[in-house]
Amino acid sequence: MRSIIVLAMLVGSSASFAQGDLVSKRENNWTACLWSSFAVQKRETKDKNLAAERAFQSCKTEEEELLSLEGASLFFPHLKTEVKKLLVKGDPIPTAR
Repeated sequence: MRSIIVLAMLVGSSASFAQGDLVSKRENNWTACLWSSFAVQKRETKDKNLAAERAFQSCKTEEEELLSLEGASLFFPHLKTEVKKLLVKGDPIPTAR
């Protein structure tokens, strides 16, 4: 899923290969932050949805860095929804390549 999203972003914009590396790096930073924060949050609350929402709030800086990239606003709402599903389900979040 992640590779498709990154590829769609690159095709949709006139990004260079270096831009793709930056997208992957920022996406990995964001998902790593979410997974780490969610692990802490779910110990503090039994509501996994609330824990996921708190994790998203904790990782706002990484989210903003990712959204600052050209074309990111096109795929980000879907990505955020899918990542929340993975968090709540308990599946590890895959990292971008």
